[in-house]
Amino acid sequence: MKKLHPTQKKLLTRLTRLAGEGYTIRELQDDLNLSTPSLVFFHLQQLEKKGLIERNPMNPADYRVRQPPEESGMFLVNLYGLARCGPEGTLLSGDVEERVELPPQFLGVHLQNPFLVRAHGDSMEPRIQDGDLVLFEKRPEAPDGSIVACSDSGKAYIKRMVRSGKKILLYSLNSRYEPFAADPESFRIEGLAQAVVGKI
Repeated sequence: MKKLHPTQKKLLTRLTRLAGEGYTIRELQDDLNLSTPSLVFFHLQQLEKKGLIERNPMNPADYRVRQPPEESGMFLVNLYGLARCGPEGTLLSGDVEERVELPPQFLGVHLQNPFLVRAHGDSMEPRIQDGDLVLFEKRPEAPDGSIVACSDSGKAYIKRMVRSGKKILLYSLNSRYEPFAADPESFRIEGLAQAVVGKI
């Protein structure tokens, strides 16, 4: 992973989270608590020089997180930790721990906006072990019974989501843990599980 200034790490996280959404330099400035717009431009330029972002050819004012050149055969995917739920109470508003190289077979042909989460604890054993990296596709919705990355009441989880009437229940795969109902006001699906990458 390339060494990044803390502000650049935060900026990379924000750009990833804002993928497909509109934003302004002023909004990024406020979001990052920077004193001037020129500082935002400086860090954007540094990320661009490091090959981590690129300008949208359809809108030069729009930057997006890029993959490395195709000939490398590898893709860079952002890694988040469950213990780092962001200031908005969502997993993907937290800081990116690092960017992990994955071979293309993990991503699949149609996988859009992939991200990784490092599992914590034994609640999803035996399928997901403590410390495993789990690959997700960023989605705001998921089929009933799916394993999802989600946030609930300011905490981030990997759980099996089951809808029961108006309730959303979050299940562990480890039978030692009881399911619990998500808070309908704060619950948010971050992504749908695609694969367990294992420990890296």
